[in-house]
Amino acid sequence: ISAVKLQIEATEKEIEDLRKEHPDAKQVRRNLEEYEALAKLANTRPPRRELELHTDEIKQQLAHVEDETQKNRDEKSLREKQFHLFMQSLFDLKESLAEDNEENIIEEDEDEGEVKPMDTT
Repeated sequence: ISAVKLQIEATEKEIEDLRKEHPDAKQVRRNLEEYEALAKLANTRPPRRELELHTDEIKQQLAHVEDETQKNRDEKSLREKQFHLFMQSLFDLKESLAEDNEENIIEEDEDEGEVKPMDTT
């Protein structure tokens, strides 16, 4: 009988200890489930090295595009200046031709004895 009593007391103590551990076990189980869910999510992503290589590749492409953009802007600026110079030269040439034409008309009119104003339109 005393052996049975001792065994009952030991079992009751074990039950009491398990009841105390029960809330902790629930938390441990929740943490484990959360960890497994996060691990599955992490496994769906590509490895960090691949991402870093891909990011470096994209950065190089971006730098190349930025360089090309700057070259294009510089070339556009040069072309604008060249065009402005061309238009100014064209305007000056037109003015020079108009003056020469006016002088020729005046000389012809002087030869005839009349001075006619020139129509520059």
